[in-house]
Amino acid sequence: MKPIWWLPTLGFFLFLAIELGMFASPDRVFEDPGVGRHLRTAEFILETGQVPRTDPLSFTKAGEPWIDFEWAF
Repeated sequence: MKPIWWLPTLGFFLFLAIELGMFASPDRVFEDPGVGRHLRTAEFILETGQVPRTDPLSFTKAGEPWIDFEWAF
């Protein structure tokens, strides 16, 4: 049987559900206290073109090796 190429897939519906959830309550995106750190780290990576080797954001651990402790999420 030949697949019908124009039928939506399960992945499409999953993506749609996530997007609708974000539009329904956009303030929930910022409930995570680490959003600012994630955004600033991403900005740093885009500016320099590399993953930071030392912690550029912390004033207590400045110059210490940067550990991406949230990589699995």
